[in-house]
Amino acid sequence: MRTKNLSTIALAAALVVVLLLPAPAHAVFTGGPSVRVSPNTKIEIRWTANFVGDGKVEIFDNPNGGVPIDIKASPVQGAGHTVEFTFGGVLHFDTTYFFRVIHKDPTNSLPDLTNDPAPYPPFFTGAQAISNVHTESITTNSAVILWEANVIGYGSVVYGTTALDQGPVEDSFNMTNHAIELTGLSPGTTYQFRVSNQHTIAGTSLAEATGQFTTAGPPLPVAHTSWGNVKALYR
Repeated sequence: MRTKNLSTIALAAALVVVLLLPAPAHAVFTGGPSVRVSPNTKIEIRWTANFVGDGKVEIFDNPNGGVPIDIKASPVQGAGHTVEFTFGGVLHFDTTYFFRVIHKDPTNSLPDLTNDPAPYPPFFTGAQAISNVHTESITTNSAVILWEANVIGYGSVVYGTTALDQGPVEDSFNMTNHAIELTGLSPGTTYQFRVSNQHTIAGTSLAEATGQFTTAGPPLPVAHTSWGNVKALYR
């Protein structure tokens, strides 16, 4: 009986501590919003915030919003939400749509957290892909790699001369198009690379592509060792 009473007191104390915790001063996303598309099947829109709230997603056929063509709410309150939409009904196959997330404080102590303002991020209901991969501003020791994608995410590049063993070099822009600079390269050298858009919460690759470039200038001279004047120390 005493153990039960102590457990009840401990639970009550924990609830008091939770209730007394101060609300955050500002509403912010702590992860995402990010998307993961199963081509021609469904899309998963996921995000986390710095407070517990109700989640909802609006889908548009225009990057500037307007009247949503589909709306779905998260089934539970939480600091993180995952909302899924299936394709083939309201949302058609191989089509680009745009989304807006709303994270609402049930106590109304904080304003609604959204990914406003428009234009809203896109997603494509077909295969996720990267295109228009190219390099600019190539010098003897640097290059900028640019690409476009039909799925938002952080940009990431791995590279190397014989293997993709350098990097990743990444940005933190949750968008479709990226430009990442590689530095510390060797002159007159051909590099292979792989670019990808990364899921902003899971960190996994959503779409990727490969390419190559050659830095400017002559290659560095290869060091040679002359053995003509080396004397034998041991017989």
